[in-house]
Amino acid sequence: MMLFLIVTLCALFTFSQQATSADKCVCELTNSEQAFPHDKLSTVEENASKCNREITSQKTLELESAAGFGPTSPRAAGGRGNAGERE
Repeated sequence: MMLFLIVTLCALFTFSQQATSADKCVCELTNSEQAFPHDKLSTVEENASKCNREITSQKTLELESAAGFGPTSPRAAGGRGNAGERE
């Protein structure tokens, strides 16, 4: 039993001496990617919020009509518009 303990302690001592200490380990981090454009994202968010606050019902109708989603378009009635028509 005593021999087993001595062998275990010797093995532990040997492994601990071989381990690299933290002060010898050096890592260099180099960021090769561009930084995320937080300023541009903030500008886009502000512009979208401003647009949502200031849009009028008339402008909404104009935009929906231009996109094919107006009140008289087949899409508004649940249809698929020109893309879904078959000849």
